[in-house]
Parts: sequence; structure tokens; C-alpha cells
Amino acid sequence: MEINEKTALTETETTENTPETDAEAAVPTDEEVDPTDDSADKEAYMNLTPLQKKAVNKACLKVLKLPGNTMKGDVLEMTLVVDCALDKEYICERAKEILTSLRSEGKSFLNLRLNLVKWKGDEDFIKYVSSYPDVLMGRTADEKDIAPDAVKYLDNLTAQLKKFYARSRIHLLLLKEEYGCENPLAVYENLNPFLHKKMVAVLPDATIINPFTVKEPDPQSLPAL
Repeated sequence: MEINEKTALTETETTENTPETDAEAAVPTDEEVDPTDDSADKEAYMNLTPLQKKAVNKACLKVLKLPGNTMKGDVLEMTLVVDCALDKEYICERAKEILTSLRSEGKSFLNLRLNLVKWKGDEDFIKYVSSYPDVLMGRTADEKDIAPDAVKYLDNLTAQLKKFYARSRIHLLLLKEEYGCENPLAVYENLNPFLHKKMVAVLPDATIINPFTVKEPDPQSLPAL
């Protein structure tokens, strides 16, 4: 956050002839300003409102009611994808509040097998099995994971989810933005026929994307068989 510097008085200047107004007195000095305070930059990452939490819960529960996607047994397998272009604190807090809210909706999310996928770069993924207690303790992301300037497309992400996490009943994605793709046909094939219905993406402004769709390629653009 940029801070405007105040000009200090020289030895020959005094404040005797410049009476201090209330407004001037309220201006913090350099010593009072914390240059590391980036709270203003984090205002965009506010907690979800009750209505927004309800909307996320509704989208996730709808996925679990899809034909052929109902739970088998007592354990729900879920994949959580976190976009490392986001702020670490945002990732940890948003994951915590969404999972906590989902668990309050019913027993479906109480016994959870959680696959965590950290999406650092277009082809850079960190994947391991996590847990709800780990999310509660803020272990969803580390500072070393954050890569805000990485250029990414949906091609490799959807391929990873299709190849390694097709068994998950639901894929929750915390994304910074709606990403494009380099090969629309490949992404379309990765998402269909069923993966796109199981994906629920949440953006920083609480926009929910479900089902996760990519426009079907023009048949004329498809390669000849």
C-alpha cells in the first residue's frame, strides 16, 4: 500500500505561526504509520455473508444429488483446488469458512476425505491428501506456494482433475478469476460428460460457477478424422 510521505520541518522552521487544526492533528506521523499494514488491500477479500454461504452450500449439495453421484458409504471424497494466484490469508480463511458452513448443513460433509490441489502454475501442481482439521488450522496454503503472476489456463487443470480425481463426488475450486483455455476442444473433452457438473468454483467476489462449462467448439473447427 502506498503511503504519502510528510515533509519534515527544518531546524529554522517552527510551528508557532502555523496553528494546528483538528484535521492536521488527525494526520498520523511517519512513526504512527505502519508501512507493512496492507489491510486496505485485503478489503476485497471479505468474509462471505450468510446469504452467500447459503448459495455456496446449495450449489455443493446440488452436486451430491446428481444422478450417479450419490454417496456410497459413509465417507465423502472431495477435491479442493486452491488458486495460488490468491493471497495466502484469503485462501486459508475462505476454505475454512466454506467447509465449516458445509458441515453445518448436514452429515454429508462430516466424514470427509479431502484431496488438496494447489495450482501454482499452468503445469505446476502440489497434490496431497489433507483433512478438515488441517483446513481449520490454516494449512490450506503456505506463503511459499503463492505465485500471483503465473500465467495459467484451464487445459492442464481440467486434465489433472479428470485423470486423478474423477472419483471425487465434488470438486470445489477457489479461483482468482475465470481462466481461459488454449485448446477449447481438449478442455471440453476433459469436462464432459460429467466432470463439469461436479465442479463448483467460487471467485473472490463470491461469484459461483456451477456447472463449470466451456463453450462447445464449432464442429467446423474440429480436426478431420
